[in-house]
This record gives sequence, structure tokens and C-alpha cells, in this order.
Amino acid sequence: MKHYIDAPLGSEEFTRQFQIIRDAFLAELVQQAQAHNVHTFRACEIDGSPFDWVWDDATFKYANAVGDISDAKRFAANMIGQGMHFAFMGNSTTNAVEIWLTTWEAPDASPSWPPGTEPLFEVVHEGVCVGKPPEA
Repeated sequence: MKHYIDAPLGSEEFTRQFQIIRDAFLAELVQQAQAHNVHTFRACEIDGSPFDWVWDDATFKYANAVGDISDAKRFAANMIGQGMHFAFMGNSTTNAVEIWLTTWEAPDASPSWPPGTEPLFEVVHEGVCVGKPPEA
């Protein structure tokens, strides 16, 4: 879903509306994780290939491919804050449900998930636009 903000870019009102949109998306991530008892979060590139995305202060680099809900919220907030599109989906494994995260820029239209994964649920944030939504 694309979100619209009816305030000038850079204004306090823009910032307020942007935070509301981002926080609602993060709340949906937490809600889905809690509803499906998810403890494993992974991230993939737009082509579906997994990558290390969890920051390790000891090595000062992205060193882990699996994170927790705090890592997922931080990653999502940072990517959305940079104007990226962002999505997550739940995938059933043999023992549990895990959540995959991905981010991309326009003109790419939608996320691609790793081969062999079947989304149980998917939530997509398609960015923020300044202005009013087009008439339906």
C-alpha cells in the first residue's frame, strides 16, 4: 500500500504523519510476530537471496543472517526512514513460523521471496508520497 502525506516535505507535520505511518507498519510487524509466535527473522534481497542484516557491535559489521523482533523493527524503521519500500512475510518451516524481511526501491513493483517459501501472510509498505491520493 502506498501512503500519502498532505503536508510539505520537511515540515513538522510531514514528520508527524510519516512517524504515524511508520509506527503503524512496525506495529503490524509486531502483531503478526506475536500472533504466529515468531522468534526467527531473516532478510533477503529483492531477488530473494538471503543476506546478513543483523549488526554486530563486536565486529562492527552486519554479521548475522538471523535476528529477533528488535532487530527486525530496527531494520524496518531504518529502511522506511530512508524512503525504501519494505515488506515482510511469514513462512511456515517444519518446526515454526519465521518472518522474512525485504526492502527495495522504485521502479521495482513488489518483493520477491526466497525460492521454496510460501507466504502465510504478507504485508507491504510501498513508500510515502507527498500530496493527496489519486481519485479512484
